Amino acid sequence: MNIYLHQLYRIWIHFLMATCPILRRAILPVLVLVPVLALLGAWLAETLADDGGARREIAGITYRVPAAFHVRPQEGNALFIQLSLPDWGPLDEDRPGWDDNVNILIEEGINSIPQLWDDLWSAVPGENIGGIRERVTRIYRIEPNLTVKEISLGRDIVIPDQDLTTFPIGIMRCWRPQPDLPNASCALLFDRDGQRWKVTFGRDRMRDFSIFKQQAAQTIDLFREK
Repeated sequence: MNIYLHQLYRIWIHFLMATCPILRRAILPVLVLVPVLALLGAWLAETLADDGGARREIAGITYRVPAAFHVRPQEGNALFIQLSLPDWGPLDEDRPGWDDNVNILIEEGINSIPQLWDDLWSAVPGENIGGIRERVTRIYRIEPNLTVKEISLGRDIVIPDQDLTTFPIGIMRCWRPQPDLPNASCALLFDRDGQRWKVTFGRDRMRDFSIFKQQAAQTIDLFREK
């Protein structure tokens, strides 16, 4: 038990014993029980915090993730977790490719998806996007609900059909398969509760973006403190 909690307990007991006998007989059991329960709760909280799990507070929301999920260390208080794709449980082993896993990164939002769109991704073919070496080469559709901006450096900005002033669904950054990048991925970025979420999965599952978004939120919310 924490040494400061132990000292507080001793001081409290000495105070009670110094009171009159009638007071001790009438309320001593209750007065002793209250601090004991408080100390027990503090000890349990301290024990749970040291069980190898991870606690993260992001934009005022606290998550407690069991140790089995092997939360990766991150700068600041971000939450990065790899999950097993078949059941969205703990990932036993990180293998190459995206057939068996999905990655989730949650950070405090410092800007919004609409702001990123205006600053970086609203370009048309021939214009630079996100830097002087990145240029939009063409725009095409993947029916029924995706627009793709192809970028010269081997990646795409993929926009699900939605209100482009608020981006309630989010936006995807996807790498195209290359000889040195056979396991191409897509990262769905979206805003939620003052946080920036990034859910990464295989590019071949691009059309399933809404499933990944919903499942990611449901899974992480299991770790959210009420």
